Parts: sequence; C-alpha cells; structure tokens
Amino acid sequence: LKYNLDIKHTPLLKRKIIVTVSCILGFVIALCGIYLIGYKAAFNNAEKGEFETAKKYLFIPFITEFHDPNLVTYVNTGILLGQRQFDLAERGFASLSGYLNSEQLVKESKYRHAAQLADANNFDEAIMIYEQLSKEKYKDSGNLILDSRYRKGVYFLYEMRDYSSAEGIFNALKKYGYEKADEMCLETYYL
Repeated sequence: LKYNLDIKHTPLLKRKIIVTVSCILGFVIALCGIYLIGYKAAFNNAEKGEFETAKKYLFIPFITEFHDPNLVTYVNTGILLGQRQFDLAERGFASLSGYLNSEQLVKESKYRHAAQLADANNFDEAIMIYEQLSKEKYKDSGNLILDSRYRKGVYFLYEMRDYSSAEGIFNALKKYGYEKADEMCLETYYL
C-alpha cells in the first residue's frame, strides 16, 4: 500500500496515535493495578487459611506463577484440605516447605487424616499418626492416642464381640489412668 500523507492531516494523525497509545497504556496500567490488588487479597486470604476466597482473587493465576509460583499451589492445596483429601493436602504442603504456614498445615493435614481414619475404624493407623504428632506436641494428639485406643476397644467389644481383645485394650488404658477404662472393663466382664 502506498500512503499519501498530506501535510495538513499530519497533526490529526499524531493525535490519533497519541490517543491510541495513551488508551493502551491506561488499559495496561489499570489491568496491572487490578491484578496487584487481587494478588494482595489472594495472598492475605491464603495466609489466613481462607483458600476458597483466595482462589477467587487469583483471577490470572498464570501470571502469579511467574513471580510467586508457590501461592497458586498453596491455595489449591488448601482447597484439597477443605475437601478432606488429606493425603494430597499433606504432600502438597510438604512440597512447599517454608512457604507461609505450610509446615503447620502439614501437621494439620495429618491430624485431620488421623481423625478420618479413626472414624473409619482404622484405629491402628490413626494411633500411629497421633503418636508422630504427639512427639511434635501438636494440639491434643497425645490425648487422642488414648481416645483412639478406647474407641478401638469399644469397637472390638460391641461390633466384633471380641471380648478378650477389648479387655486387653481397656486394661492397658487403666494403666495410663484413662477415666472411662474402669467402667468399660466392668462392661466387658459383664458381656
């Protein structure tokens, strides 16, 4: 194409170019500002453990992955924790060692996983996890070891009708001074 620029129209063309470039720059600056506000809100919510809200603020996650790749993983892993996918959450937070509250959330994932296992009558695994957490003095893990053993004894007593195993569990709990153990020993003898 051949352009025939008339000298009279040159200032008009310059104005159009300046206006166009200014609009594009204004749009880019506004988009960057909106992104930075969203990023800061996502970071703050993730730090507080409000992962669903943080995910809403990460409206351009591929840009976040360039300058803070751990935030996207942290938020997605936190959502897994909320969805009770504790194994995946534990591994995800462990891979983010030192990022925000990831080390604390590894323990929380284990803690919740142990409770889930105990609820599914998988007492031995739950006890094993609580013992690990008890060494780290995490929450009330030490008490939950005894509670899980108690629940295991109750399960053997009423569900499995395995009186000798239940008796062994309750007698062991008596040695630890567990309050309900005496009553359950009598119940086991009665049954």
